[in-house]
Amino acid sequence: MAPPMRDSAATALDRPAGAEMAADGRGTPARRHAQGPAWRAAPSPGLRHARPGSGAGTGRRRWARFGAAFGAALLLPVLALAGLVLLSDPPERHHLAAADQDAVEEREAPRAAGGTVAATVAPPPAREAPALSDADPSAAGPADLIAELARLRAAVAAERARLAVLRQEREALLASLEALRHGAAGGLAAAVAPGAAAVPPAPAEEGRPPAPPRAAEAEGLRIVLHHRAGSASAARAAAQVAAALREAGLETAGTREVPAVPSVRVVRYFHSADAAAAARIAARLGRGWAIQDFRAFNPLPPPQTVEIWLPDR
Repeated sequence: MAPPMRDSAATALDRPAGAEMAADGRGTPARRHAQGPAWRAAPSPGLRHARPGSGAGTGRRRWARFGAAFGAALLLPVLALAGLVLLSDPPERHHLAAADQDAVEEREAPRAAGGTVAATVAPPPAREAPALSDADPSAAGPADLIAELARLRAAVAAERARLAVLRQEREALLASLEALRHGAAGGLAAAVAPGAAAVPPAPAEEGRPPAPPRAAEAEGLRIVLHHRAGSASAARAAAQVAAALREAGLETAGTREVPAVPSVRVVRYFHSADAAAAARIAARLGRGWAIQDFRAFNPLPPPQTVEIWLPDR
């Protein structure tokens, strides 16, 4: 016969609380009801409810302390570096501070001088003057400045000479028509002059060529040749022109070398009475010769002066 349930329940109550929990960890519902408040007060044998003196709780606290110490060791250098960066004074701040100080002094200067504060407007920056050369102008000495000034003066003089030659060429082209008209009128009058009889030439002596006839205008006419100085081709051209004039019965008064010459071949006259003679000389020299009216030239050369100018080519 089986023992009654009351005795079994009593026997279960008489056992220690740890013996019942060792079997299933918490006990059956009937036994938990029978234990009452004793079951609720009994701690669980799991890791989460370990007693302070147990080995599992001690190991957990030891690992927590180790992790905290390791994290602090890693974080301290980062915090120190950030503090140095934030507390350091960069060089740019020194420059900004100096600029602010200068600005304050400039603003305070009028106040200290006159006792009033005047609003000042900074003038616009002055444009830099063009440099005399690629080098620094402030580093150039007096000798360099003198040489630069001489070079600029020489360039200005050369440009003025070129403009003068161009002006003369323009005047020559404008006066060519008038001079040719005068020359044509004089030649026509000489050709139809009344009483002009053809005189047979005298027989030449045997063995001697006939001398070229000397023109009437050659008497007292002063012809001067001009060519560029230092040019061998211009000197040869002047010699050829002198030979051509000699064959025509005209002698030259001399040859001059000049630094600047016109770009075309010209015959210049300085008096109105010499315009016809200049036109005849240009016609005898051939095509490509212009006539220039230099009656406004100052100072004027003597009358019956004709100048022949040769280009450098």
